[in-house]
Parts: sequence; C-alpha cells; structure tokens
Amino acid sequence: MPFKTRSNDLGEVRYLPPVSKEWKNTVYSYSKHDMKNLPVYNSNANEIIKGYFNLFFKDHKFLDSRFISRKKQREFLRRIYVSNIETKHTNSKIIVTLHTLNIGKNILQKNYRNLSRFFDFKILSYWTRKLNKKIKTINLFMKQKHTALNNNNLLVKFNDLENKKKLFILKYKLLSESLSWYNLYLKLYLTRAMKFTYYNKLDSLRRYQYNYHLNKFKFENNVFLGKLNTILSKLYNNNIEFNIINQKSVTLNTDILTEMLTLKIRREKTNIVPLIKNVLQHFKLPKTNRVQEKSGWIKTSSTSLLENKYKNSSLISILNKNNLNIDENCSLNELLKEITNYSSKSFVSNGNINNVSNKQDYNNISNIIFNSIKYKNLEGVRLQAKGRLSRPGRADRSQIKLGWKGGLKNIEASYKGLSTVTYRGYDKPNISYSVSNSKRSAGAFAIRGWVSGK
Repeated sequence: MPFKTRSNDLGEVRYLPPVSKEWKNTVYSYSKHDMKNLPVYNSNANEIIKGYFNLFFKDHKFLDSRFISRKKQREFLRRIYVSNIETKHTNSKIIVTLHTLNIGKNILQKNYRNLSRFFDFKILSYWTRKLNKKIKTINLFMKQKHTALNNNNLLVKFNDLENKKKLFILKYKLLSESLSWYNLYLKLYLTRAMKFTYYNKLDSLRRYQYNYHLNKFKFENNVFLGKLNTILSKLYNNNIEFNIINQKSVTLNTDILTEMLTLKIRREKTNIVPLIKNVLQHFKLPKTNRVQEKSGWIKTSSTSLLENKYKNSSLISILNKNNLNIDENCSLNELLKEITNYSSKSFVSNGNINNVSNKQDYNNISNIIFNSIKYKNLEGVRLQAKGRLSRPGRADRSQIKLGWKGGLKNIEASYKGLSTVTYRGYDKPNISYSVSNSKRSAGAFAIRGWVSGK
C-alpha cells in the first residue's frame, strides 16, 4: 500500500521567452577584459557590417554609369537592410545572428528579366517595322509612276506586247534600284540606331548583371563574407560564425523598419504623416474576436501533466494495472511506448518516415513545437518620429508625429489577469523596440518603433 498520495491541480507552465531577445550578448565563457569591451565591440561590429552590405563599385566608369557621390550612395533605398547583431559567445567561437532584408536583389532580378526577355523581340520588331514602312513607300512610288503615265495618256503607246514588255522592264529596274538603295540605307540607319538606342540598353543589362553578382557575393562565404569574417575575428579575438536570416517583409524586424524610415525622412521634401500611414498599411493584423480574446480566464487543471495523471509517486503502483486510481490503458509501459513513438530520431533511424502513419506523427510533432512558440502573431505597431521635422525655411521647433495600428498591451497580463514572465527593467516579452536617429538640414531627428505579438 503506498504511503504517499497527493492530489494536484497544476496548470501548464507559463511561456518562457528566449534569452536572446532580452540580451544582445549571451556569454557562455568568462573573460574579465572582454566583458568590459563588449558594448564597444558591438557598436564597431554594427558599423563594419552595415558598411560591408552597402558596398558599391568604386569606379563608375567600369559600369559606364554617371558619377554618384558616396553620400548619395549611402542614402539609396534599394539596398540591403541589416539589423543590429545578436552575439553568442563561447570558448571556441562567436555566433553572430543577423536579420537582413534584400530589396536590391529583387529589384535587380526584375529589371534584368524584363529587359532581357523583350530585348530580342524589340530588335526584330524594329527591323520588320522599318522594312514594312519602306516597302509601302516603294509601292506608293510605283503607283505614282503608274498614275503619271495614265494622266499623260502614255498608256496608249503600250497597247501592243512590246510596249508591255518595256513597262515590265521599267518597273523591274525601278524596284531593283530602290531595293539596292534601301539595303544600303538600312545598313547605315540601323547601325546608328543600334549605337544610340540599343547600345544603352546593352549597358544597362551589363550594369544589372554586375550589381546582381555583387549583391549575391556578399552572402557567400568563399567570396566576400570570408573577408568580413577575418575582420570581425580580429576585433573579437575569436572565431566568427554567421547566422544570416533573410526576411521577406519589413514588418518582421523593428531595426530594419526604423532604418528604412530614417532614410526616407532624411530627404527634405518628404511628407512624414502620409509616409507613416503608408508604412502602417504593410502590417496585416489577423482577424480575431476581440471580445472573446480579452475575456477572463478560468483556471483549469491540465490532465496531460503527469502530476495530475498519477496521484501516487510509487512506480510499483503505477505499473500495477489492478490499481483503482489508474486506468488499465494508462500504465507506465504504455506511456514509455508513446514517448518512443513520438521521437523524431526513431523515425529517421528506423526508416519509417515514409509510412503514412509515421508521417502524420512527425507532422504532429512539428505542429506541437510550432504552436508552443508564442508572440509569433502580430498584435499591433506604433511608430513615432520626433525632432526637427519641419521643412527648411520655417521657424518651427521640434515636432512629434505618431502613427499606430492595433495595440501593444499584453492580452494575458492586461485583460485575462494571468502572470507573465517579464524581461529586465521595463522591457516586455511581447514587444520588440528599436530607435534610429539621423539628421538633415533643419536639425536632428529620431524614429522609434514598437511591434507587439500575441
């Protein structure tokens, strides 16, 4: 007879947010001198990485393009946007995590495909259009000759067969002479047309190709990324391993969002309020029932937990099927079988992943892991621009422009009354925050962005 029995009504464990979102540097080794210099190392590394991804060709004559100053090149909107780095320090290496948004690659691909797809077709259509036009002029010339002969009453002279032959020979000579002159004209004209019209398009094709390869080589380790690796390894005095995450939207990272807004607001003629409204339109909030979502929470015990399932800690009583507190189908042996069946390694090692039932179990595991991740759905966004935002020539002082969509409150803590695991200080686990500052002729300004999840 067991001596220890218990009755538990435990609920599920609260969600623990990842540590990497709380600290930009996670250190799994100790070095007294390096710990002091980590903030300086990170600021220098951010400048080096952003300068690396903003590389351009030094000589504009190489691409046969007009000269663009370095200052204007840094203000290009069609570029590679990079977030601030997140580092994980170990004894052997440092793992650097980057979030990138490659807008320049997509635009270069689109322009190159459109130009190369219709390039040959445009040349052929140009040739055929000019040829048809010249043939029409020859036919018109022959008709004019024929009408002139009719008007001068010269058609009577060619009534006999000999005069008809002469008329035929005259038409043939006129046609052959016009065609020979047309061929010479066509060669001269089209060479000049190719030189002045299609030569520029060939240059643009070449320019797109070189810029695309430069954009591509920035992410390859054996070309340019290895050189960046050596520079950062000298800075941190350790091996560097990159973890680059390519994003498809600007809404997924606040660092990239604020950097893009600062580049746009830096231009003098930018109207800020329509710009903020345009950016907020890219944020698509999920359709949910707000009344049901903000309703109160009734605490219930979870029957899936072992503490609630087995009220006795003795293994003998758990293995005993005659125990009244435990169902016959709920023994420890059955539990261990279920655990081994749901392990992903057993699928790969036994080669059973191709079976239909095992595929469903494997998908269930991935769904369980994905559903366990919290704050992946968008709840709201807030953007604030503050500083000397007035247009040049005005005496206005500092201004504040706001724009928001959705909300930033944590639904479980604010409405349902549930406890949440918090970050250090004032940081909240459901909010991603970043700030970016810059200046223009009127003065300095800053952009602050908040994006919340649920």
